[in-house]
Amino acid sequence: MGAKEEQLIKEYIAAVNSHDVDKIVAFFTDDCEYEDAIMREVVRGKPELRAYFVEWFAVFPDLSFVIKSHYLSPEGGGVEFTFSGTHTNPVMGLPATNKPFTVRGATIVELREGKIRRESDYWDAASFMTQIGMMPT
Repeated sequence: MGAKEEQLIKEYIAAVNSHDVDKIVAFFTDDCEYEDAIMREVVRGKPELRAYFVEWFAVFPDLSFVIKSHYLSPEGGGVEFTFSGTHTNPVMGLPATNKPFTVRGATIVELREGKIRRESDYWDAASFMTQIGMMPT
């Protein structure tokens, strides 16, 4: 694993945790693709990516990520994480519950010239639904 790629991911997660959408978008190539596999949503390009993050930070204003493990090369890699927040606004057709959650997930990234070209996120939707009270334990 290269030190540059490790630093890139750490700085990217720090930008996400600060909710600085301009800084987040700057980590991506102009022709980027961001996939939330659980939500079956793919956004393409920086304008769509910006709108995606603005929406998620509105739904989860205290959203934060912690990296658990990662492997990276100049071409890409994977990151295992947990993310936490409070469900304060409607999402996925669900009314806000104001309940906290912590969920495990993983990301696969493709890198190009030191930027994220493609990101695919996979996370535990059943655990999320249970924690916010929309699914029985």
